[in-house]
Amino acid sequence: MEEPGSWRMNLGETDFDSPAGEEYSPVALDHAQNPRWNGRLSHYHGRARLTGSCGESMEMFIFLRAGMVEYASFITDGCGASHACGSMTVCLARGKPLWEVLALEQQDIIEALEGLPAGHEHCAGLAVATLRAACEDGLHGGELRALESDIQDDEIE
Repeated sequence: MEEPGSWRMNLGETDFDSPAGEEYSPVALDHAQNPRWNGRLSHYHGRARLTGSCGESMEMFIFLRAGMVEYASFITDGCGASHACGSMTVCLARGKPLWEVLALEQQDIIEALEGLPAGHEHCAGLAVATLRAACEDGLHGGELRALESDIQDDEIE
């Protein structure tokens, strides 16, 4: 199986385009504007979609091999902080043992992003909770599933 790539998306006018954008660290701003592994995996073992208290949703997909999260990807309809948190969360999960991925906490994501603007810390919690739910789905489902859509493998670079 070829390694899935990332989708680049035009986030348009988001909260990091405003003067308040100065509150984003360079790392968080990079992940918000250039999210890694953003898109759906065409084949996955675990998938979860959660909606946070803010109304934003995040969906994650994981591909497992030999007790490790070999691939992970995400999509979100959320703000720049949600994109940054989803991106960093899947970056931290890829290639790691499942037990290590399940131990990730909200604060780990915030620290890896070198902070988030006030009021956006919950985005890291949503990302971690979605990843855990996808891992649980993968552990209980176990079989390789294909995405039921018209997305083609060559659409993921």
